[in-house]
Amino acid sequence: MPTERPLRCSIRLAYRVSLGVACALTGAWISGCPDPVSTPDPPDAFRIPRDIGPVDVYTVPPPDAVFPDTGPEPDAFDPNDAAVRDAGRDGGTSSVIVVDGRLTERLWDEATTFTTSEALTGPFDGTVISRFQYVRTESELAFAIAGAFPVESSVIAIYLDIDYPDATEGVVLTSAGLGDRTGQVDSVLSNVLMATDATFRPELGWGAARRPEMITTGTATIGWRILQQTEPHVLVALQRSACSADTCETTIDLEALAIASTTPLGVIVRVGDSAMLDAWAPLQTIPFDPDPEFVSIVATIPAVE
Repeated sequence: MPTERPLRCSIRLAYRVSLGVACALTGAWISGCPDPVSTPDPPDAFRIPRDIGPVDVYTVPPPDAVFPDTGPEPDAFDPNDAAVRDAGRDGGTSSVIVVDGRLTERLWDEATTFTTSEALTGPFDGTVISRFQYVRTESELAFAIAGAFPVESSVIAIYLDIDYPDATEGVVLTSAGLGDRTGQVDSVLSNVLMATDATFRPELGWGAARRPEMITTGTATIGWRILQQTEPHVLVALQRSACSADTCETTIDLEALAIASTTPLGVIVRVGDSAMLDAWAPLQTIPFDPDPEFVSIVATIPAVE
């Protein structure tokens, strides 16, 4: 089973991010930091470039006083950690939409839209994705999801391949699933999902396990993750997410993650259940796949012209 290379890539990714931030913050050479060169190398995927503009003050989202979190404790997330501070710079707002989970912007009326079949019966009784939309600019990607999700433990899951269909990085989707079962979103993103399209190897995942959900940069119940093959997924602070009872909105800063506007992206959507290990809702797949456990069709988000 081809897990050694993706794990090595994920470890290298996490090391590059943390080492680059440490060197940038100290402003000086330390053991393990590369010597300065006159012409910098092009950034690798996910190398977060140093922010040369003003630095926003990063604050932890206020406690959720209206909808108390009854789920598991949030993933390990330390706002005082240097890597998190650097990743959180200028990541709290969106130039594309106002992230509030209400889909009120006119831009959604003209966005690329996918839909699914009728509502389900059985364990996912009443569940239906009525529309899934995206908007991409040179620096940002925004997703919107609307539908009915009456099962309290259901989790919306998005998988994003940032270099589709090159298949040079990202996790390998196999019958073993991924290794993080620590939280509602992380656990569902780790569900068994087998890619018959071998070129689809997602690097990023997004999930929403609770609706409504206040605006946040990420918790155990919502937000973006760097997917890991066997290790815990890594929360990405360069984003904003929110849900109402039946809609969700999220954005992610592609420019800050060194994802070029000329690169096509691959995306799929599934609905899982945090109370049922490896369960996916049938028929509720974007784009439509007859068996939700298999990925044979991937939606391509084209490059920005």
